Amino acid sequence: MAGSVRKHPGISMLSPMTVFLAAFLFIISLAAIGCGEEVHSPLVITENNAGQIRKMSLERRQTNSAFEFNYTTTPFSIEFIEEPPVKFIYFNYTRIESNATEFGNNFVMFDPGKKALTGLAPCSLYSVFGEMKNLATNRTFNHTQPIATDYALPVTTISWAIPFGDSIELQWNTSNSDCVAYYHLKVTSGQFDYEVNTTRFDWSLDSLAPCTSYEISIETVNIFRESVGVVKVKEETSFVDPGPVEELHVHSGPDGGLEVAWEAPVDGVECVSDYTVKLSEDSCLDAESCLWRYMNTSKSLKGEFDDVEACTRYTVVVYTNGQEDGANSSLTFDTDFIAPGVLESLNFTILSPSQLKVFWEPPVENAHCIDHYVITFRDQTRNTTDLEIILDDLEPCFTYVVNVFVVDIQGNEGRPLTIEVQMPEDYPGEIPEAHVQATPSELLVSWQRPTYARHCVENYRLQIVGDATHHGDHDHIGTDVSYTFQRMTACRKISVRIYARTATEKESLPKILTTRIPDRVTATPSSPQLVKRTKSSLELKASLTDSFIDCELVKAKFLCISQENEITMEAFDDNIAPLADNFTDFSATIEHLPPYTNFNCSVRVLTSAGWSDAAVASFLTEEDYPGAPMALKIMEISNKGFHVNWLRPLNQNGIVNAYRLEIQQVEPLYLVPSSCPRISLVNFTEETHLYDFVFDRGAPSFVYFVQVAAVNGAGVGVYTRPIVIRTLSDKPDPVSGFAVQSIDGPYTPFLYNATVTIGWTIPCVSNGALEAFEGEFFGTKGDERHEATWEYVVRGSVRENYTFSYDDLRPEYQYKVTIRARVREIAISSDSTMKEFYSPAGIPDTFGIENWATINVFSSPNPTRSADVAISEKLFNSSAGEIISVALLVSECGCQDDPKPLYGVVESDSCSMAVMRWQEAIDFACIPQYQTTCIRWPPNFEKSEAGEFIFTIGQDDCEDAEGFCNGHLRPNTEYSVVIRTFTRHGFSDSAVMHFRTDALVALAVIIGIVTGCLLVAFIVGLFIAKRSNSLLKWSTDDMMSSDDGVPDVELKKFSDHYIGMMRNSKENLTKEFKLLNAVTMEKDFSMAAAKHNETKNRYVNIVPYDMNRVLLST
Repeated sequence: MAGSVRKHPGISMLSPMTVFLAAFLFIISLAAIGCGEEVHSPLVITENNAGQIRKMSLERRQTNSAFEFNYTTTPFSIEFIEEPPVKFIYFNYTRIESNATEFGNNFVMFDPGKKALTGLAPCSLYSVFGEMKNLATNRTFNHTQPIATDYALPVTTISWAIPFGDSIELQWNTSNSDCVAYYHLKVTSGQFDYEVNTTRFDWSLDSLAPCTSYEISIETVNIFRESVGVVKVKEETSFVDPGPVEELHVHSGPDGGLEVAWEAPVDGVECVSDYTVKLSEDSCLDAESCLWRYMNTSKSLKGEFDDVEACTRYTVVVYTNGQEDGANSSLTFDTDFIAPGVLESLNFTILSPSQLKVFWEPPVENAHCIDHYVITFRDQTRNTTDLEIILDDLEPCFTYVVNVFVVDIQGNEGRPLTIEVQMPEDYPGEIPEAHVQATPSELLVSWQRPTYARHCVENYRLQIVGDATHHGDHDHIGTDVSYTFQRMTACRKISVRIYARTATEKESLPKILTTRIPDRVTATPSSPQLVKRTKSSLELKASLTDSFIDCELVKAKFLCISQENEITMEAFDDNIAPLADNFTDFSATIEHLPPYTNFNCSVRVLTSAGWSDAAVASFLTEEDYPGAPMALKIMEISNKGFHVNWLRPLNQNGIVNAYRLEIQQVEPLYLVPSSCPRISLVNFTEETHLYDFVFDRGAPSFVYFVQVAAVNGAGVGVYTRPIVIRTLSDKPDPVSGFAVQSIDGPYTPFLYNATVTIGWTIPCVSNGALEAFEGEFFGTKGDERHEATWEYVVRGSVRENYTFSYDDLRPEYQYKVTIRARVREIAISSDSTMKEFYSPAGIPDTFGIENWATINVFSSPNPTRSADVAISEKLFNSSAGEIISVALLVSECGCQDDPKPLYGVVESDSCSMAVMRWQEAIDFACIPQYQTTCIRWPPNFEKSEAGEFIFTIGQDDCEDAEGFCNGHLRPNTEYSVVIRTFTRHGFSDSAVMHFRTDALVALAVIIGIVTGCLLVAFIVGLFIAKRSNSLLKWSTDDMMSSDDGVPDVELKKFSDHYIGMMRNSKENLTKEFKLLNAVTMEKDFSMAAAKHNETKNRYVNIVPYDMNRVLLST
């Protein structure tokens, strides 16, 4: 039998199942060692005793002194025999076969001394477990032992045999199948022979021929490799519809016929009984009216048709077994070739972005000889027999050049027609493949271009989802097919979306990749910072700033090491808050540290990737307060401060890193005026690392208290007792409140003795003890100068306010007075303060001056009531100051005493100094002294050739006057006249002078005689001139044109012209006067001649024309 090995009868080679059973039994035996009271050696199974397991177990019991079951077996049971003093309690068993397990207390206690396991399978190995009790020792134990059931003859019957077109399905049944080693299956049919060994109970015979009879036999072989029976059956495979014939072809026969040949069908050829061939024109293939020609060739693989039309398309169909509607093969062909013409037209319609319909018109000539049409585009070729074709799977956005040409039945290609088509844009297809490669800080994304609409792709958009912290940074648009994202967040799960985009921003469906950014250690935390320290602990904190990490922060470790004391202490923060806004902090307290010890402390952060780098800082435990410095003393004092030094404290209690000075400003050493702002006392706190200190921010002449304390890490220690320091003096500030308080005098005309008094307040900041005040007087008057220095020495206690009087002034000088303050032991005085004032004029020194004028009544216009006073020029040259005005005081003489000369200070604007007016004095019988000049009458009137000033007394009409008026004098009356001169400060009177006016009678006679003569002469002359018409014509123009005429004088130059004539000679004035009297009298002067104006004319013989008179306002 094929596939089997025969050996000595009753002994067969171990099957794989048997080897497995033996191995399992061996393991069970090992497991049983030590489980009970006795130890059993393992069961040894060899290839030669696999079929005699029961006998093996008996031999093992006989050769082993350990406990063994006493039993007997049958093919279907195991019976156990008790042997005192062992008492069975219960059994269970496990069948060792293909992992099938039966379990339970499967025994019958029908006999107190006998037990049995029933319902077992023959030829099977069981592992039996029993629990027993040793009645002698009263101890319970258990035992496991393999036991095999006996052999039983297997009997096989066929359950069914089901045929199919290419297979037969078999199934059989065998009693006592555990005793079967395998089955030998054999199938034969003609030359077909098939054999196989199997342990299964069914089999499928595949790859059989249809419509064929097969003989099948099944041989049963037991476990001893013995054939114990053969069953047989005969079956025929089912009918299978044959497929179409193969390689159908035609060719022309020798007599113009058509020979059709083919190859038999590949499948079901055994079921073919005959072949039928039918022929028709191709256009009638599916029409019921078509005329078919039939031919049956029995089983022949060819046939022949006569009278076939040339150059006509035919269809030949071949089918089997007369089944016209069954599987068949057909062939369409043309006869008698004639080359076709050229295509008529070529057009297209775009159906979609990836689909194009191309259509054309066939050739007009011989179109029936066309075999097919060839369409070429890009690198593809399509064939069709239709007049249109739909080109699928085109690339959107691609420009296709489409060629269509005819291929005739002989394979000849005609001339093509060509069109160019630009396909429209479409959404790109999904990215076919993409990859991500992540590092803790970068993400490399690469992908392939989309298959569909790849020519429409303008760029790619990448979006990262899940990293909200850097969402804006993680969007990218580019044209490359890879991109590396920077600054990725470690430990964060993200998804990457890749979009293909067109120029119009149409996007494909996203390609989504999900990954997790790898873990990494954090950035180095900030250096530890001291939160609090004591003498025995350091409370530290640190922070972590890391923008791109989302890993779990496990804990932070603070480690402090002191090299000098060989101390290492650590503390942990196990509850680190997650990073919020890329920041978190943590802290811990390092305890049990020695005081005043320097520690190098580090901090590290732990993540799943490990510890970060350490950040290190040094800290010192707390110190104690130092003692007070020793021997504080003054080294030097200046006007701005002082220099002090000291010795370090006896008890430093740590490292003294500085000394702190408390400098208290106590009070100034000088008087501060009450009008000045209050001095704000300033306290200074200074620090130094040295044992001395120079303080230079103080104020001069001040009292200071100074204390020093040492400073260490614990703080400021005890201060020394204060020492008192007085700074030196310095240049003072200027005085305040400087003013000219008064100017007194002068009071007499004999000596100029005006006194100025200045006053001031001492400086707000004297910067020392005031010693004196000093300054200068600078006076100017035109080109004259007067300079003087002054000094006021401070004696006794200093006062706030001082005054100083200076009496050596000059009259009417513009003075500038300055003042400076000076303190003791300082050579430099304060800056100057200046004031200006004007010294007063003195009392005029003309008091009692004699011969001050010349008085002439006859040179006046009316000697009976006026008089000319020619005042000497020397009267106005006063050393007491400028004579700004004069006043003529007139009084009647003889009837009263002459007035005494006066002098004094001007106290009002009146020039009269309580003198009467003419209107008041004229009413007295004896005229008292009155002022005939106006108020503040300036001496700028007429000046004679001798340099005298001319004033005419008594020439005004004072009837309606209100102020001082120069009224008429009384005729033939003697008068006393005094001139009173004024400066801006005072006045003085001259000595008295006398004059008498002329008598009124003599004057009237003279005037009458002269007037009569002139009138007679005028009338006679007028008559003569009128009669002879030879009167001399007087005119101003004629006079101006003569050599001795009067020139024109401008009004504004008349005063200078008059003074010039008076200075040179009075004869010029007389001459001009005579020339003026020669002016014609023809012009009207009625206003001057009016009765009420007679007394108003200064001169009786000089009157103005009406045309040029000056109108005076009242």
